[in-house]
Amino acid sequence: MKKTAIVTGANTGLGFAAAKGLVERDYHVVLACRSREKGRDAQKELGPNTLFRKLDMTSFSSIEFFLHEIKNNYEGIDLLYNNAGIMYVPFKTTEEGFESTIATNYLGTFYSTLELLELMKYREDSRIVQVSSIAMYLARDVRLEGLHE
Repeated sequence: MKKTAIVTGANTGLGFAAAKGLVERDYHVVLACRSREKGRDAQKELGPNTLFRKLDMTSFSSIEFFLHEIKNNYEGIDLLYNNAGIMYVPFKTTEEGFESTIATNYLGTFYSTLELLELMKYREDSRIVQVSSIAMYLARDVRLEGLHE
């Protein structure tokens, strides 16, 4: 049986490289990307063992729709590669009123991971990879009120 992986932010950078490596290891890879155009381009480049699904981590309605599609179409997930993230973006709040960086890098990732655990817990050797940045070490005094100042 072919293993299944989900890679968030799979259209560029580390996410794309991870997806490519997984395809080369004969995984079926769900490319979870915010941009429809870039996600489809990545799917074309990576080939038939991939499937693009739109996922915007700043939008809980997008996350819910993505989770619904995954839960209805997959019996299990072997690898969740949480790579989607944003940094140094202008201040913006989400539909739900959360600051967009916190929504993307923490809330959306945590919520989707929690919801996908059910599909992972019965798979032998299932894994979650959490990609992060050393940018957190650049901040001396982080205040959520002035996050974009």
